[in-house]
Amino acid sequence: MHVSSTRFPQPFAVLLFVALLALSAVLGAQAPGPLLFRIFLKDGSSLVSYGEFARFGGRVLIPVPIGDVNTQPKLQVLSIDEGLVDWPGTDAYAESLRAKRYAETSGENDFAMLRGQITVALNEIALTPDPARRLAMAQEARGNLAAWPSKNFGFKAAEVAQLVTVFDDVIAELKAEAGQK
Repeated sequence: MHVSSTRFPQPFAVLLFVALLALSAVLGAQAPGPLLFRIFLKDGSSLVSYGEFARFGGRVLIPVPIGDVNTQPKLQVLSIDEGLVDWPGTDAYAESLRAKRYAETSGENDFAMLRGQITVALNEIALTPDPARRLAMAQEARGNLAAWPSKNFGFKAAEVAQLVTVFDDVIAELKAEAGQK
């Protein structure tokens, strides 16, 4: 039996290899699994919620997994009185879990988009001839930027704070140009 082989030119072979690696990484990447929330009870125990739990009419509805949570477990809905729940602990845990998931999944992409929006805003401000309009644009952009962390689980809040100072400097310069304090 004769087996023939095809020989690719060196640069093409390297590109093909890189493309195959990228494809295998994409195919091998798994979507993140469900979030497993903990509901802390006032008696010191806790319950696991497969995904978000819901509060309704004085009750807490909790989807409880039955079986392996890494596959597709069957779910039973448990209903408990909301007065049994340690809400400060449960809410803090849930918020930190959501923030972690956000950082792992879309935080970096959203932050990259924010940086792009900042660049566009600064360019538009620089190209706007009316000083009062430039000042208003800078103040609006600063306000939107300052609000971003609270809408995005505090993701990269320190970096956003540094970017806010850039707008503070721009606003100070624009006020000086306009003769304002």
